[in-house]
Amino acid sequence: MIGAGLATALFLIMLDCFSKKNNVYIVVDQINYGILTTAISLSVATAVAKGIPNASIGTLLVPERMNYFNNFAYINDTRYNCVVVKKVTMATTHGDINAGRAVENTPNGRLFDVIEMPAGEINDEWLDRRRLANARSYNIMLLEGKLERYLSRVKHFTGDSIFIPYMDNELKKCYPEQNSFTPAVCEWASIAEMSPAEAFNELTVKIGSVQLSVARVNALWEKYVDRLNNLVDGKEMSSILNASLEMELRAGVQ
Repeated sequence: MIGAGLATALFLIMLDCFSKKNNVYIVVDQINYGILTTAISLSVATAVAKGIPNASIGTLLVPERMNYFNNFAYINDTRYNCVVVKKVTMATTHGDINAGRAVENTPNGRLFDVIEMPAGEINDEWLDRRRLANARSYNIMLLEGKLERYLSRVKHFTGDSIFIPYMDNELKKCYPEQNSFTPAVCEWASIAEMSPAEAFNELTVKIGSVQLSVARVNALWEKYVDRLNNLVDGKEMSSILNASLEMELRAGVQ
């Protein structure tokens, strides 16, 4: 559950982004097509579904009648329970039917929609799955935020996503022992007012540092998603993020 006193900048930014979306990511129970939880990103939804048997991910065009999907209400309150429905037509394939509960018509008239779960289907087993999915979605969201914060340390400018792989490829074409450098490295050297050899060395350190950080964060993501998906108590999940993960981020892998 989300603590009432939590008011960090990360939370506020995520909440702001989440509340403005017309579409949200959802984790769906493939047994009854109930929506187990929502997620702030595709990666979080995928991670949550990975740890819950018979769960899959999808996107939901938020119905105006269900504005609790536009904020953290669904992830924080198990009083809200919904089912994905799929309108069955002559052209519907078996695979399409598996994407939602088959109905003759949907409330919005489209192929897919969401309805409130019938009261008779809301039992303790379902609510336990809802609570588990909610706790994991929330804590994996925090995990993603912490790792993004760490990655921001190696974000140098807006073109990094293009520059890093491009320059890495250019460096591989250079032969510093023969004083042979690509035009891109020479251009960088000219602008930086240094020799091509100096530019090569500086760029090698720069690119290598970024790549190492990205590799490390990716490994931490996999490690802690698995850890969180092996827990059922939200407090234990928060404890791992606030202690073990923070220690690894600050001082290196344990």
